[in-house]
Amino acid sequence: MDRPNPDANISYLVARRAWEVVVAGEVVGSVVEFEEPDGERSYFSVRNSRHQELGLVDVHGRAWRFHAHQDAPEWLGTGTVQEGAEGILELVLPPEMYEISLELLSATGGES
Repeated sequence: MDRPNPDANISYLVARRAWEVVVAGEVVGSVVEFEEPDGERSYFSVRNSRHQELGLVDVHGRAWRFHAHQDAPEWLGTGTVQEGAEGILELVLPPEMYEISLELLSATGGES
């Protein structure tokens, strides 16, 4: 088993806000904003309807999609968080996003 990288920096981020991603009245995923407690760094986690993280959007609007068994994520482009979620979830129709409480997201298994 590989040893952890001694030069790695460990960050602690907390979920701050969440949105359901909806297409044609169906929830197809969610977006969760994570932020360091001091507010220094944050990102948006994009998840499918089973709450599996498929990619992320950073605070500059850069979107990446993760692929199984790949070392690096695929860069999709730059835009809004909604556009990033659309690309990461590979949606054909543009989604709508509705803010939901973290408690509701947690109750459905989506906050981690």
